[in-house]
Amino acid sequence: MSATPKLAIVQETLRGTLRIVKEGYGQASVYDVTFCGGPGDGASLQPLRLANSDALVELLDRLRVNFQQAEVRQAIEDLLMHGSGYIPELVFSQDDLHKAGLA
Repeated sequence: MSATPKLAIVQETLRGTLRIVKEGYGQASVYDVTFCGGPGDGASLQPLRLANSDALVELLDRLRVNFQQAEVRQAIEDLLMHGSGYIPELVFSQDDLHKAGLA
């Protein structure tokens, strides 16, 4: 009896930047998140609008963004100070982006 080889499902990964823009102040703040892929990658056409900071943290957690990285901390600081921030050099599967509403 010969073993049948199992096929591995290979997910396409995309490298890019998350752009986060804050609108409003305090409890009325909303956040627009856009995935900007490299040339030819599937970038978000429309930003994902999040109702509050809790929803933003949940999204970043769901995407497994590492809050310990200096780039992520800098992006959050920029977001709070200037109203927008960029988290560069992220790698996501197409499926993860789709489930998050960013593709």
